[in-house]
Parts: sequence; C-alpha cells; structure tokens
Amino acid sequence: AQGHLMNVTKALNELEEQTRQKNTLRAWINQQRALCAEWKSRPAKLRSEAAHAELQAMNDLLANVGERRTYALTELSLHEDDQDIEEGLNKLEAELTDAIAGKQAAQDLIQRYRTQVQNIQSWLDALSKKVDIIEKGNGQTIGQKIASVKEITTEFESQGPGKLNEVKTLSEQVMDSVSNLDSQQIEEQIKSVERRYADIAKKLQRKAQVLDMTAQGIEATRQEIEENRDWIQQKKQQAQISDPVGFDSKQVEEKLLALKAMLKEAEGKQMVIDTLEKRVGNMQNELETNEQQQLENETKALRGEQSQLCTILTEGISSATAAADARRKFEGDLERARAWIKSKSNNLKKLSGYLPLKASKVEQDIIQHGELEADIDSFSEKDLNDILKQGHNLLKECNEEDRAKLEKILDELNKDYEELKSEAQEKQAALADLLQGRKAFESEIDKCQRWINEAEVATSSDLRTSSIDILREQLTKYDRLKKEAKEYADDIEKLIQQGKSILPTVSDADKLELNEQLQNMKEAHGRIAGIISERALALQKSIDEAEESLARVAEAVQYMTDVQKELHELNKPIGARVEDVEAMLDAYERILNDLKANKAKLSDLQSVNVADLHGVLTQQDDLIKAIESQIAKLRQLLLLRQHFIALITEITTFIAKYTEIVRDIENSGQTIEEKIKRYDDAILKIQECEATLASATDKGQQIAAEGSTADRNNITEQLQSLKQQLQGLRRAVETQREQHELAAAEHKRLANELAEILDWLEDKEKEVKSRPLLERDPTSVEAELKNHNELCEAVNEHLERIRNLKNSVPHEEGMPGSLKEMLSEAVSLLTSLPREMEERGNYLESNMKLRQEYAALTEKLQSWVREAEVRLESDKDGLDFENILSDLEEHKQGRECSASFGNFENFKSHKNFKKILDKFWKSHLEVIYFSSEPTIRELVSQQIQQAGDKIWPSLTTSEQEELSAEQQQHTQLLKNTLNTAKSQRARLEQGAETWRDYTQTLERVRAVIARSRFTDEPVTTLAGLQFNIQKITHALNDIQNQQYELDLLNERSREVLRLADSNNKKTIEAQISEISTEWKELISGLEGRRDALEALSKHWEDLEAQWSAIETRVNVIEEKSKLLDTVVRSKQHLKDTIKALHELVAEAEKLKPMTAEVKDLSGPVLAYLAAFTEAPAHALEEKLNKLQNSVES
Repeated sequence: AQGHLMNVTKALNELEEQTRQKNTLRAWINQQRALCAEWKSRPAKLRSEAAHAELQAMNDLLANVGERRTYALTELSLHEDDQDIEEGLNKLEAELTDAIAGKQAAQDLIQRYRTQVQNIQSWLDALSKKVDIIEKGNGQTIGQKIASVKEITTEFESQGPGKLNEVKTLSEQVMDSVSNLDSQQIEEQIKSVERRYADIAKKLQRKAQVLDMTAQGIEATRQEIEENRDWIQQKKQQAQISDPVGFDSKQVEEKLLALKAMLKEAEGKQMVIDTLEKRVGNMQNELETNEQQQLENETKALRGEQSQLCTILTEGISSATAAADARRKFEGDLERARAWIKSKSNNLKKLSGYLPLKASKVEQDIIQHGELEADIDSFSEKDLNDILKQGHNLLKECNEEDRAKLEKILDELNKDYEELKSEAQEKQAALADLLQGRKAFESEIDKCQRWINEAEVATSSDLRTSSIDILREQLTKYDRLKKEAKEYADDIEKLIQQGKSILPTVSDADKLELNEQLQNMKEAHGRIAGIISERALALQKSIDEAEESLARVAEAVQYMTDVQKELHELNKPIGARVEDVEAMLDAYERILNDLKANKAKLSDLQSVNVADLHGVLTQQDDLIKAIESQIAKLRQLLLLRQHFIALITEITTFIAKYTEIVRDIENSGQTIEEKIKRYDDAILKIQECEATLASATDKGQQIAAEGSTADRNNITEQLQSLKQQLQGLRRAVETQREQHELAAAEHKRLANELAEILDWLEDKEKEVKSRPLLERDPTSVEAELKNHNELCEAVNEHLERIRNLKNSVPHEEGMPGSLKEMLSEAVSLLTSLPREMEERGNYLESNMKLRQEYAALTEKLQSWVREAEVRLESDKDGLDFENILSDLEEHKQGRECSASFGNFENFKSHKNFKKILDKFWKSHLEVIYFSSEPTIRELVSQQIQQAGDKIWPSLTTSEQEELSAEQQQHTQLLKNTLNTAKSQRARLEQGAETWRDYTQTLERVRAVIARSRFTDEPVTTLAGLQFNIQKITHALNDIQNQQYELDLLNERSREVLRLADSNNKKTIEAQISEISTEWKELISGLEGRRDALEALSKHWEDLEAQWSAIETRVNVIEEKSKLLDTVVRSKQHLKDTIKALHELVAEAEKLKPMTAEVKDLSGPVLAYLAAFTEAPAHALEEKLNKLQNSVES
C-alpha cells in the first residue's frame, strides 16, 4: 500500500509538472505573439547591422517555435483540451513567417536605395573629373573646350534628372518603412545628393559661361586692336602738318587745343591698351600658350605705336604752348595798359567836378594828384616800354596785314598816355589855391562851436537850491554867460554870409552839410541863450523865497526843545497801582496832540529848500512815533495790572474751598476706590489752580520789572505765600491717596499674573498632548523638532513662573476665592505637562530617523539616474566631435579603438569606422546601464518600499498619496532611463557621417588656399614684371573657379553646426571664420599685389616713354648743332649763328626739368629692382646718369 501510494504521488507530481509546463508554454506563446506583433509594428532598420540582428532574432525565435512544438507533442502528451497550444504555436509560426518576409522585403528596398545613391554619387564624381580636366588645360583650343563642355552638359541634362528622380522615389518608399530618426538621415542623404547635383550643374554652367565669354573676348580684343592702330596712324599724319602763326593768340590757342585734345585721346588709348592687356591676362586660364602669345604681341605693338604718337604730340604742344604764352602775355599787358590809362583818366575827371568843402579833403586830393602823377611817370618807364618792346618782337613773326594792325595799336597807346600826363599837371596847380581859403573859414566855425559846447556844458547840470549862498553863486555865473552870448551872435551871422558865397562851388551833399552845420550852430546859440536868461530869473526868485522860510524853521526848533524837556520829566518808574498808570497815560496823550498841531504848521514849507527844515520834520516824526509807542505800552501795563488782581482773588478763594473738601473725604464712610476717585478729582483741580498761579506769577513779574523796588518786594511776597498754601494742600491729598492704593494693588497683581499664565498653558496643553502628522521631507520633521523644543522651553518657563508665584505667597489668609482656585489649577499642571512633552519629543525623533533612511535610499536611486542622464545627455546640446575618442576610452573596446587609430582624425577616416562605433555602443551602453540593474531593481522594489511603509502611519492623506505616486515614479524612472540609451546610437552615426563630409571639404578648401600662395619671381625687366602680373591674375582666376568649394564648405558647416554642441560650435565657427578670412585675405592680397604691380608697370612704361622722348630731342639738338656753320662770313651771319645757338641752348635747358622728372619717376622702379638683385638697379641708374650728363653737356 505504501509503494502504491508513492507511485500515485509520483504520478500526481508528474501530472502537476506537465500542467505547469503547459501553462508556461501557453504564457510563452502569448508573450512571443505579442513580441512578434511588436516586431511587425516596428519600422524597418536603416542600418544593415541592426536589421540583420533583428532578422536573426526572428529566425531564432522561429527555430525555437519548432523545437517547442516537438517538445510539446513528445513530452507533454497533448490532449483535446490542449489543442489551443498547438493552434497557438501554428499562429505564432505563421505570424513570424509573415514578419520575416516583410522585414526582408523592406531590407531589399533599403539595399536598392543604397546602391542607387552610390551609383549617382559615382556618376557625379566622374562628371566633376571631366570638368576638372578641361579646367586644367590639355592642349585644346577654346573652341574644342566649348565643345567638350557642351558634350558633358548634354550628358548631365539627359541622364541627371532621371537618376535623381529614381533616388528620390526610392527614398520616399524607404522613409515610409523606417523610423523618424532614420527618415531624417535619409532626408539628409537626399539633400546631400541634391546639393552635389546642384553643385555640378552650377559648375557646368559657370564653365560654359566662362568659355563663351573668353571666345567673345578674344574676337573683341583683336578687333579693338586693329581699330586703335588705324586711329593712331591717322593722328600721326594730322600732327605733322604745320600752319603759319600770326600775332593773335586765338589762332595759336586753337592749334594748341587741337593738339591737346589729340594727345588726351592718345593718352586715353593707354587705358584702352591696359584694358586689352588685362583682358588678355584674365583669359590666360582658358587660353593655350600660342593663343595668349599672339594676343600679347599684338597689344605690345599697339602700345609702341601709341607711345610714338604721344611723343610727337608732346613736342608739338610744347612749341605751340610757348607761342601762345607769348601772345597771351602781350595781349594781357596791352589790355591792362589801356585799362590803366582809362582808369587814371576817369579819376582825373572825377576830381575836376565840384570843389571839396573840407580843407582836409582838399589836402587829400592834392596828395592823390601827386601820387597819380608819380604813377603816370612810373608807367612810362616800366609797363609802356615793355609793351612796345613785345610788340616790336611780334612784328617779326607777322605777315604784312598783321604787321599794319599791330603798329596802329602801339601808336594809339602812346598817344593816350601823353594826353593823360598833360591833364594831371594842370589839375594839381588849381588845388593848391583852394586849400588856403578853406582853412580860414573852418577856423572861424570851430571858434563859435567851441563856445556853444562850453555853454552847453555849463548849463547841462540842474540848478542847486540846497543853500542861499549856492543860489547867489549860480546867479553870478549865468549873468556872465548872458553877456558872452550877445558877442558870439554877431560872429555867427558873419559866417552865414560867407557860407552863402561858398555854396555855388560845392556838391549838393556838401551844400546840405554846410547849410545844416551853419543852421545847427545858429539854433544851438539861440537855445543856449534862452536857457541862460530863464535860469537867471529862476535863481533870483528862489533866493527871495529861501530868506522868508528860515525864520519859520527857527521857531519850530525852539518848540521841539520844550517838548523834549517835558518828556524827560515823565521818564520815571511806574507804580504797581492802576491809578499810577492812568495818570501817566493822560500826560503822554496831551503832549502827542500838541506835537501834531505844531507839525501841521510846517507842512506848507516842504516845497521850499530851506536849511534844517528836513531835519526838524524828521525829528518831529521820530518823536511822535516814540510817544505813540509809549502810550501803547502804558495801556498794556494797565490791562496787565487788572488781570493780575483778578487771578490773585481766584486762587485765594480756591485754597479755602478745597481745604474743607479734603476734611469731608476722610470723615465720610465711602470705599477705598471711591475715596481714590475723589482724591483724583481734587488733584486735577489743584493742577488747574497751579496753572492759574503760574499765569499770575508771570504777570506779577512783568509788573515788578516796570515798578520800583518796594513794588517788586510786595508782589513777590504775595505770590510766594499763595504758592506755599497750594503746595501744602496738594501734598495732603496725594499722601492720603497713596495709602489707599497700596492695599488694593498687591492682590490685583497676583491675580492678573496667574490668570495670564494659566490662559497661556491651557492654550498650549492641547498642542503638547497631540502627535502631529508629518511630511515626507526630513527638513519638515527638523522644523517640527525645532518648534517642539521652542514649545517645551516656553512651557517650562511658564511653569517656573507658577512655582515662583506659589513661593511668594506663604499663606492664603485674606486672599480672594478666585485667586485660591487659580493656584490649585496651576499646581496640577506642574505635574502633567513635563511628562507629555517628553513623549512628544520621542515621537518626533523616531520619525526623523525613518525619513532620513528613506531619503538616503531615494538619493541613492537619484544619484544613479543622474549619473546615467549625464552620460546619456552628454550629447543633448549637440555632438562633441572633438572628444568622441575620449568617450570610447571609457570602455575597454574604446581603448582598443584608440590604440588602433591614434587620434580622432585617423579614427573617423578608418574604413571600419561604423562597425567599431556599433561595437562601442553595444558594449558601452550595456556596461553603464545594465551591469548594476539587479541591485537597482532591488533598491526600488524592496528597500525603498519598506522604508516608505515605516513612515506611512505618520503621514497625512495627501502625503500618503504622494508617497505612493513617488514610488511608482521611481519604478518608471528606472524603466525610462534604461530605455533612453537605445535612441542615442543612430544620432551619433548621422553626426559622424556629416562630420566626415565637412572635414573632407575643409581639406579641399585648405588645399586650394595653399596652392594659391606663392611669391613673385625676381624681376630685371618690364617683361618680367608683366609675367608676375599674369601669374597673379592666373591665381585669382583659379580661386574664382574654385569658389564653389568654399560655398559647399559653408553649407556643410551649417549642417555640422546644427548637430554640434556649444564648444564644437565655437571651434567649427572659428575654423570657418579663419578659412573665410584666409580666403578673403588671399584674394585681397593677390588683387593688391596685382594692382601694385600693374601701377608699377604703367609707371615703368611712362619712364621708358619719357626717356625715349628726351633721348630723341637730345639727338635732334645734337644734329642741329652739327649742321651750324661756324665759319663767319658776315656780321648778319654771325648774329644768325649766335641766335641759333641760343635757341639750341634754350631747348636744351627745357630738357633739364624733364630729365629731373625722369629721375623722380625712376625711384620706384629702382627700389623694386633693388629688392630682388642689385645689378639691374645699378645698370638702370648708370643709364640715367649718362642721360643726365648728355643733357647737361
């Protein structure tokens, strides 16, 4: 039986095991079907490695399904009830097969897309190489290059759109099946292809345009060279024709202007030739050597012909300029001489009109005529003789008609001069006689005018009436002036008669001035004479009035003396009685009325200026003011004495009344509180009476200050007596009140203090016995502990106050019942409150420790998450392209990569870059985020949960809900952190690809810059300088043709900046800024060097042209000197020979400034040659010295 039972038990266990395995298989099937559904819903992987791993996992699962079906059929003994397992396996297998097929189809499409992208990139590279071959030059002519570019353009336009559209179509299909991140990568790839396609299109278009422009430029250049050569030959023929020259400067100037215009046009051809040479130099990148050499030879020939024409024209202009200057000088001098003679003749006519009125003006005219005669003589000796000499010289170069005209002009000029000289001498004699008469007339006028001015000064001040002596002195002065006025009236009348005889000989302005002067003199004399007569009469009247007023002023002075004596008698101390003040007030009012009546008598004398009158009136006013002030003071003193008497009476009555009231309060049977209240009322009344006494004291002191010593003593004694009586009454009242208050105050104090303590303790008793609900934050518990300690301190302080009060009351006899009850209640609180406070403190400290443990566990989780986020979000603000190698070194695989490639520049260009990067992400993320996963999961699911359960009872409802939510957040945070790492990998791959394109483009741009940096070749001739210019022009054209590389670099830098972090952005922006600056500086430097060399080239050409011109003219002079016949045959022959030699010497002298100018022009050329080698500079300097010596000799 026992064996059978064991077999049954074993069979039962096996069946239970099979049932458990079947359930496990069902759960596995459901889980894998869900996983398969998730795989089908996931987008396809763009990276082949990730897609291969996903397909491998699905195939492994498919194989596992077969194994589990075999296991279920053989080992688990499936029955009819277990058909769902087999159906589930079949469905899982079918779903896996469909998912694998879908994923495989998506990968085939992605592979087609990759292949097509690679094909179009290779095709674009091939086109770019073809264009580069054409740019570098391969012996083709310009026409052949145009044909090659057209062929490439045809291929690009016929095949390009189809290839590009096919790539776009495939990319759209692929983007529908991949994730958003992979879609962004595909979009970037398509944008890259489109940019490359657009770059090739622009490159072809620019190349075609450059070649077309070059072909057109060659044809236009040749045509323009031929046109300019024809023009130069025509102008040479015109310059060699000479016309006869007359004495008129207009004919010579017309010829000079024609030559200058022709020279300006010829010099303008220099710019045309420079433009042609620059045009040829700009086309040198597109031309072969033979084409360029042919164009350069044609432009050099054109420049030589233009230089010859300029030399011919310059010599013609020099001779024409000298002839024109001589004729212009003669015409200018002749015109100035005519104008001078005409001007001097006009000046004489102006002086011959009306005679001057003033003698000074006559003197000025005499001086002016003298200067005019001197000018006329000087003109004859200098200017006139010079003009006649120039005219005789010009007669030699004129024909018969011009000679007659010129002789007539010279004769007319000489005749005009002789007439002017005769007229000036006659005018000077007439002016000398006029001067004597004018001086005598002006002397008489000045004499009369001086007296008028002196009389005006004497009468200008007002009459002074300050005293009678001054009035008499002024009357004497005005009598003398009246006599003189009669004498000068006769003299003025004589002058008026003399002025009437002068008027017909002067101008209208002088007539008006003379009439006005004489009339003003007459009117001024009449006005002054009238003023003198009027003031003499006024002074006599003022003297009479002053003598009458002196007598009345003396009488007023005597009266003032009597009044002051009476006031002095009233100036004595005022008595304390009212009657004393009233008597003195009546006396002052009587004196005031008499003084005002006397002042009124003198009021009618104020208009008369009498000595001492003003002083008397002022003294009366001061005295009246003093008396009125004294009367006002006496009235105030009278009022003060009346008030003082009334106050003394009132105080005496009060003291008698309240002495009886105090006796009545003590004898009455009232309570202590009522007696205290009545005493308070009495004290208030006494205080009011004291204020009245103070007022009476002030008034008494004022009265005593005005009275005698006896009055002062009486008032002081009376006030002191009243003060002593009032103070004695107040002390008696206050003593009685204080005795009654002391008895009631002690019991009241004890009751109030104890009631205050009990009220406070009862208010805090509930808080002490309660256990507060706390928050999760330990700091909040710390705050509660702090508040608890503060509460305990406050409670203990109040309990100590109760003990002190209890000890201060040794017995309870005579104590009120309410006070006894409060003491009993206080004793019970002394025993209960300390125990409650101790229990409350233990509760808070225990919860404090539990929260600190929970916070430590939570902080451990947060630290782990923060560290993970720091690692995962290191690229959140952008990729750190510079430090990717240091990130790889954080893991062993990263160190292997570092050891393999050395630095990031080698690492990023390694052929297995993507595979190594994938290996890094797989291993690195597993180590960081999954090696510590079991420990962290235990921390979240067990330790933090248990710590939270311990603090749960002490939390509020809201805090408990927040604690539950926080624990759920911890679980979710762990899950999110582990999932975040998966999204970082694709972003880094995309950034690495973009970075590689950027660095490759950067290297190409740097190569262009390095290729275009070179130094100039040493120069010894003008041709070598032009070779350097061509070399720099070729470099500039090359840089302009490579501009698209810089544009592509800027575009790709913007893509990298969009992905980079702030530090890398600064580095990349610095790189781009540096490259752009180098590019601009390179272009500006080359252009500056080209411009400087072109300017030097033109300078050098000008030097050689002027040098050639000087040498030509030196040779001409030497030939002329050789042709001179030095054998003397006659006097005329000798004169002609000397004249010819002088002309040759003059021509040679003209060459010296030109030689100095050539030497100045040679300075920059010598400096440039010396910068390379000294020999050419010395050779050029020797040639210059030789030229200068030949000119000087």
